[in-house]
Amino acid sequence: MQMFEDFPKATPNQAKEMIGHFAAVGDTVMLWGEPSTAKSAIAQEFCDDYNLEMIDFRLSQAEPHDLNGYPDLDRDNKKAGYLPFDVFPLEGDPLPPGKDGWCLFLDESSFVFGTPMERAMYKVTNDHMIGNSRLHPRCVLLMAGNTVADGPLNGEISNAQKTRIRHIVVVKDTKGFVKHMRDVVKADYRLCSYLEFQKAHIHEYEPERADGMLTYACYRTWEAINKLLNKIPDFENHPLAYHMASASLGQGVAKSFLAYLKYFQDLPLPTQVEKAPQSSKVPTEPGAQFAMAASLGASVTHQNVAPFITYLERMGVEMQLTAIREMYRTDHTILGNEHVSEWKAKFGADFT
Repeated sequence: MQMFEDFPKATPNQAKEMIGHFAAVGDTVMLWGEPSTAKSAIAQEFCDDYNLEMIDFRLSQAEPHDLNGYPDLDRDNKKAGYLPFDVFPLEGDPLPPGKDGWCLFLDESSFVFGTPMERAMYKVTNDHMIGNSRLHPRCVLLMAGNTVADGPLNGEISNAQKTRIRHIVVVKDTKGFVKHMRDVVKADYRLCSYLEFQKAHIHEYEPERADGMLTYACYRTWEAINKLLNKIPDFENHPLAYHMASASLGQGVAKSFLAYLKYFQDLPLPTQVEKAPQSSKVPTEPGAQFAMAASLGASVTHQNVAPFITYLERMGVEMQLTAIREMYRTDHTILGNEHVSEWKAKFGADFT
């Protein structure tokens, strides 16, 4: 059985860097990880970084002849051969327009381990060949899949395959995911602040519970929820909000997230705090305080930061630290503001 407990683990960013090093020497890489640990996102970001066209080839939907080629009869020479399918970039093919090469992403590889399809892969993963044709030298080979612990559909990798590829075990990186949602996805600031507030809800996957759960909170379901927040104004008050949130996150996290969104309805507006920082109401519940810090952080400017600080100093140190970090994410130059410089000097922490 595949055992990963003692194997070195990599965050998505670390995995992406290692793929680059392995690809440079022509090695095939296998990304192992639980469902929704950003394996596909790693592949896409690697392609973006290296200007490669990604070919998403799902092995669970393929058969051996898809890799070996389609049988072809050469009647003139009285021989039979194989024709490679056009999805694969072969030696001599022109580069894709505007790209520097390809990444052949063999996703769902673990679904075919222990089957004839895995044996058909040997020539691909080791020799970089499709049947009797060589893959293009500018084609990177990348595989991904889950372990047998993640469900009965995942097979056991063969000993012959193990040494043909380089293994990277990817683990969840909650801090990195929140940063990705802020900086890359440009997600709703309320969602990002909730992920900061309830870090345990970012990725709830547990192999022993997964079979009994219809869905659960994870990277891909939070991205799905963000799309709904962008599409439906005042989402938390929609009559089907709980149903729609549960459809992605599961019931428990959906209830918690919607309750958090509703905190924002009862908080003082940033414009009110700017006008009356000493008298504007300060929430008492931790969730509402976190939402308040996020709201001010998302609304900060060099013009309103001074009254915001006055208001936030009426809250605890933890919420002040949260607000500084939120402000920095909204405007990186804000840490250079004289009011913020004096304020953050009290804490001596890294806010970037």
